Amino acid sequence: MTPNTETVVKTNRDGTARVTYKIIREKGDGKTSSPLVSVSETGQVTSGLISGQATLLVTAHEDFGVNQTLVILIKVKPVSYLMFNLDTVIRTSEGHLHTIPVGTTLRYTISYHDDVGEKFYAVNTKLKYRPSRFDLLQVSPGSVNGTLVARTTDVGLTVLKVWDKLNPRTSDYIKINVGYAIQPMQAEVVLGEVICLHSSILSEQGYKGEWSAEGSALTVNPRSGIAVATQVGKTFVHYTVSNDISTYTEIIVAPVQSIHIVQDNLKSLTNVVSRSRSWSIPVILSKEQGIGNGNIMGSNCSGILSSEKFQVTFPYRCELTMSRAHSALSVGDLFKVSPDFDSQTGQYSCKVTQVDNDLLQQEISTLETDVQLQVTVTQREHQPKVMSTLLSVPFYPAFHVMTTELLLSNLQPLSSIRVSSVRPVRDEIKVVASDPSLLEILSQEVDSQTPTIVHYPVRLLEKVALWELENLELRVELTNGLTGQHHAVPVRVKLIGQRQDGLGVPQIEGQKDSGWSSLLTVIGHHYQTWLFMLLCIIATISAIVIGYHAVMGQKYSAAPPQSGAFLQPGSPPTSPYYAQSPAYPSWQRTPSPGRPSLWSSGYDPQDSVDTSFIKRSPHHRSPYQ
Repeated sequence: MTPNTETVVKTNRDGTARVTYKIIREKGDGKTSSPLVSVSETGQVTSGLISGQATLLVTAHEDFGVNQTLVILIKVKPVSYLMFNLDTVIRTSEGHLHTIPVGTTLRYTISYHDDVGEKFYAVNTKLKYRPSRFDLLQVSPGSVNGTLVARTTDVGLTVLKVWDKLNPRTSDYIKINVGYAIQPMQAEVVLGEVICLHSSILSEQGYKGEWSAEGSALTVNPRSGIAVATQVGKTFVHYTVSNDISTYTEIIVAPVQSIHIVQDNLKSLTNVVSRSRSWSIPVILSKEQGIGNGNIMGSNCSGILSSEKFQVTFPYRCELTMSRAHSALSVGDLFKVSPDFDSQTGQYSCKVTQVDNDLLQQEISTLETDVQLQVTVTQREHQPKVMSTLLSVPFYPAFHVMTTELLLSNLQPLSSIRVSSVRPVRDEIKVVASDPSLLEILSQEVDSQTPTIVHYPVRLLEKVALWELENLELRVELTNGLTGQHHAVPVRVKLIGQRQDGLGVPQIEGQKDSGWSSLLTVIGHHYQTWLFMLLCIIATISAIVIGYHAVMGQKYSAAPPQSGAFLQPGSPPTSPYYAQSPAYPSWQRTPSPGRPSLWSSGYDPQDSVDTSFIKRSPHHRSPYQ
């Protein structure tokens, strides 16, 4: 301790045991008779004006009869030098800090040492301090003697001096270099820009701090440090680890002056339904005229945004229009558009999405127009209204197939597929048959009355395979390389009649008949037809036999059992008229005088009856004589 100094000796038995203090030996310079050190009953030690050494005996009297003693050496010496000691610990996650973070509070303890470097326990001094830059560093005495509290208020280099007022030669100096510990530092961003703030400062336990921003110009996530510029102006972002360790940086939000739409690889738009039914068109907001570099700032910002799934507030709106107005269609029947933010790339964009409208497919297929995109930043405080130039993108509508099914037959082998489309799309349509050996695609024909409708004739080829296949699964496929559209029209084939090879049984070309085996094979494959034909033949024959007996049986039953014409020679006549009948036929009788005769002209008896045995009557005259 220094001369003329007071201090209190404290032990761990204070308040528990009775403690007594006693100076048992002193050794001074011998120049004065005043005591070197004195001690009170309460343990207050007071040094004199001279230097020297003294021994202090401390005794603790326990209630249970045990005494503990402690001998302390007291040195009284003048101060040789003093120095700064930083009590504040700043921990980082990576590397070392080259500067003290601006906004951090530093706590210093001033230590005093003798000529051999030993530290004083108690001193009698009046500490004075002074910084070289009052605008960069605010210094104040601490709550405990011999301590200072310094708060860094701005970036720069400051030298802090401390000294003893009683002995001005005893002094010390320290250089404090203050800088920013937040990246990006002093950033100037444009309205709507996304900033990924980062600081390597950690707490003593190794935890990250919390982010905050002054005012409404910047919206920051307290945990991740992702911020969005929401209003034009100037703001300060703070990063707080503890009460003493905190830092900040200034960020200026500038108004948007130009908007650039990046077309990239977007060559056209279409309403063809595909896997990707939307397109993202990048948008860059810039604070200067021309094309900016994007709207994100910070190291590894894209990866942070992707992992955090950050949601932004869009400072712009997207609008779609058609270059040619249509009376029945609007751009809303084709697409809808909305602002979007890609967390993978950290890029603003306009997302164009297809609209399902099956009822207007035919009308849309004949629409010839371009789709125009425009981005607008609305007017707000310190931000004027800014509009981008129109981005015109060609629109290629999906072709509409008006033929749902194609019906062909061997009697009508030709039909056509009607397709409605515009000229650029029609020129890229390719029509392919699923089986070119059975279907032939002819040249397209434009409808004479409606130029937007084109016919694709399809002809059925007459081949043996049509009769051989039981189920013909044919189709005509229409594809378009411009829009990626694919459509298939089913073809139904109807065969009328039989083949010309006789039984209507398929016969493979090049295969010869194999005799009875071939016949048995045919019968086995078509036994139902043969059985039906056999039953028809049996039924027909039965009907003829039954009908014949029904008609002719009545005539047989009406004839007499015997006739004179069929009697055997020598048999007696049975007819009652036999006696009256002449021996000669009636045509050889002599005509009665009063009865006319009937003659047949040109009759030659030799043609039917032998009359050589008949004796002519001398009175008989031939009418030909």
